[in-house]
Amino acid sequence: MILTLALIVVALMATLVACVPPNGVVLRSGEWGTHTLLVDDRTGLLAEVRAATWETGVPLDEATVSEDGMPITIHCTGGACEHSPTLTVSGDAAALSLVVRNPPDETIGPPAPCPAVGIPLGAVLTLSEPVVRRNVSVDLGF
Repeated sequence: MILTLALIVVALMATLVACVPPNGVVLRSGEWGTHTLLVDDRTGLLAEVRAATWETGVPLDEATVSEDGMPITIHCTGGACEHSPTLTVSGDAAALSLVVRNPPDETIGPPAPCPAVGIPLGAVLTLSEPVVRRNVSVDLGF
């Protein structure tokens, strides 16, 4: 009985934890492969991460914090040989830091050809609490 109750409590707690898949979030799949965002949330503020819909005219390589301080949308440019961008979230709601790195795939290297194509990627970060908009730092340095 106690074991059953403990399992139920653990299952309920798991549903309350952030909805960030441990294997990453697929941002895009297409002719250049699957691009999966790996997330390192050091804040506990991320409630959900999902792929953003990309539309013509959406600025690339920038992040937009909504008026209410949540959600945050990131748009960046991926490459044909860069399939695992990593988002590191650190700080707190008063001073949030978002860093995206998109290194070349380790399995692809010279002499494998890598076409110079820009692939638009985007993610929407849903937070568990609002952040101070003017104090959100974003580094999309690839």
